[in-house]
Formats: sequence, structure tokens, C-alpha cells
Amino acid sequence: MILIHTYIWHLRNFDGKSADELFEENHSALREQAENAAKHPFPGGFDQNTGIPMLLKSNRQEVQFFMAYIGLALFFAFLTLATLMLIQLSRFDTSDFHMAIPVKTIVSTITIILSTVFSATAFGQGYILEGKLGPFLATFLIFFMFLVIIVLALVVIDTKLLLFDYMYYAICDWLVYKSPEM
Repeated sequence: MILIHTYIWHLRNFDGKSADELFEENHSALREQAENAAKHPFPGGFDQNTGIPMLLKSNRQEVQFFMAYIGLALFFAFLTLATLMLIQLSRFDTSDFHMAIPVKTIVSTITIILSTVFSATAFGQGYILEGKLGPFLATFLIFFMFLVIIVLALVVIDTKLLLFDYMYYAICDWLVYKSPEM
């Protein structure tokens, strides 16, 4: 690291500009371009003249699927975060353990799996959009994603079976319970 004396910061060149002013002038356009490019990463890049994504011209429907997968993954990730925060902020009263916390746990488990599934689907759709996969590899990728979904479902069933069983009987009792009339 090079240390510079503070009096040098305020020195001016022959045009009367300080080093900070000169740097801002030379790099302002570069910063605007970098901010625009980093704002929306998109597979295939952007057209340099119009700024429209290259893939949007030829593969509009596939790009819309890609954006829908990303949006759904983000939605379910936020929903997972919200339900986990609700569990953390619960009162943990005795009555909460009967219905509220099990329902929140089931919702958070389902939403985190949906977020993972849509993230993986967006990943696969991005590879398909890039054209780096042939038809055989694209079919294999789809088959592999379905296999991962099945494995995730089996893991959830295995880990949450008692909770699902409890909720099933709690909901059945709630639906058939009739309050005694006075």
C-alpha cells in the first residue's frame, strides 16, 4: 500500500483539476456502463446498440420461462425466510405447539423445496438458452432435475413424517369436531 501525503490530494494540474476531479471525469461513463451491465445479468448478453437481450429476439418464450423460474425461486425463498422468521418470533406458548408452529414448519419446508426446485430449473433453462447443451444433454438434464425433485420429496417425507401425520389428524379432528350446544 502506497501512502500519499495529504497535501498532494489538493494539488491541481495545468488544467486546474484535482486528481479526484480528473478521475471522476475519465471514469464516469465507465461507471454508468458497469452499473447498467451489473444490474440485470442475462444469459447471452445484451445487444451493444439497443441494449435489448440477444436471446429475447429469437427465444422470447424460453426467456420468459427463464424469468418466471427466477421470479418463483425468489418468491419462495422470501416466503421461506418469512415463515422461518415467524417461527423464531413465536411466543412458544403451549397452544402454539398444537397448530401454529407445525403449520409454519410445514409451510417453510415446502417453500424451501419449491425455491430449490425453481432455482435448479432456472439453472437448467439458462444452459438450454445458452445453447451449450445438445438435445440429448438437455433431456438428460431434465431427467436429472426430476430425479433430484423425487429425492428431495422423499427426504422431506422421511424427516417430516411425524409432523405431517400429526397435522393430518389435527385437521381431521378440527373438521369433524362439533362444539356442544348449550
